[in-house]
Amino acid sequence: MICVDALFSLVRKTNFLVILLLLSVSLANAEEPKKIVTFDYAVADTLSDLEHPPVALAGLLQYRELYQENLMPDTLELGSKFQPNLEYLASLDPDIILISPPAHVNLESMISRVSDVVKIRLFGGDLDVWKSLEQLTRTVGELNDEQQQAEELIKFVEARAC
Repeated sequence: MICVDALFSLVRKTNFLVILLLLSVSLANAEEPKKIVTFDYAVADTLSDLEHPPVALAGLLQYRELYQENLMPDTLELGSKFQPNLEYLASLDPDIILISPPAHVNLESMISRVSDVVKIRLFGGDLDVWKSLEQLTRTVGELNDEQQQAEELIKFVEARAC
């Protein structure tokens, strides 16, 4: 009987170790959130609503003055929306920079040397603002592999708007 108990104990310990090993491999392979920088307040709001605020935001101080509160406390200031600190931006080593044309197109050649630039047009011309914001939310969700959360946010906002 002692042999059987020892064998079961060994099996339980082995299973436990295998589970721990699989868990550690799974956690090691978990993708780190992308470091996203933006110069656009609507993009920053969407990132925050999806619980992935930007690493840095150009015009952050003005953004906080506009809202009269300390939103995105861990987000870093990049300087002016139209004259960001490019050296500081490069030092952050972002994965993606999100801009909203036509507002920041003049900076694209400089910031594209730092990281990939994704352009999301939100306003202007004959654009449907709501459809543009939906597309923004879906794009940000895809960039962070959070498509389901993006769809839930869209449904939540639609329900409140009606």
